Amino acid sequence: LRSCVAFGFDGVYLLPGCADPFNDKTVRASRGASFRIPMMRGDTEAWKEVVETHGLMAVAADVMNARDQGGERRVGEGLAGG
Repeated sequence: LRSCVAFGFDGVYLLPGCADPFNDKTVRASRGASFRIPMMRGDTEAWKEVVETHGLMAVAADVMNARDQGGERRVGEGLAGG
């Protein structure tokens, strides 16, 4: 969240499995960024609809380089659009 605020993102979309942005440890680590950027939660399909409807540029973070069982890359656990 701190990076999204620092780079001037308009908001953050949290997928299932993301940490709670208002957990006490998350708030402390974000140094308050949890309160400075709009956030939405939902699944990947709803995120795609938001991106298409509003013509957003999407940026995904995947720290684990996750792949599904077939070896295909998966969408990361955190997504942002601006």
